[in-house]
Amino acid sequence: MSYVSGSTPTPSGYDTQVPKPLPASAFGSADAPAVRTIQSNTSYQVIINGMKSGSYHFAIASGSVGVTIAAAEEGQALNSTTCISNVSTITFPGGSGSAGYNGSPLTIPINANVWSGSGFAGAQGDVTFVYKGGL
Repeated sequence: MSYVSGSTPTPSGYDTQVPKPLPASAFGSADAPAVRTIQSNTSYQVIINGMKSGSYHFAIASGSVGVTIAAAEEGQALNSTTCISNVSTITFPGGSGSAGYNGSPLTIPINANVWSGSGFAGAQGDVTFVYKGGL
């Protein structure tokens, strides 16, 4: 922890020291990006909020931030020409719209900046990207 000089001198004549506040970038953040939309940062982990029957696809894509990647052929989620690497595919069989394991969202420690789904129509809010903070 670092300190800054306070504005009130002590009786001995020395300035008081107060903790220096941390910048906002020191804290992590989260975002629920739209389907197949390239994000500016790569996630630290992803959270699948409401597991649906089908597959979730995560990748690291090149291209401009905010650009929506076109879907590839049927059965594939992301156009492979735009993706630097396909990070992970997670498939959930059965009941559409299930609430996750024991009613909880599923947290996965993977790095990705774009996501999509196949076997269901993904929507913003289905997946949350979590970003790590740092100084």
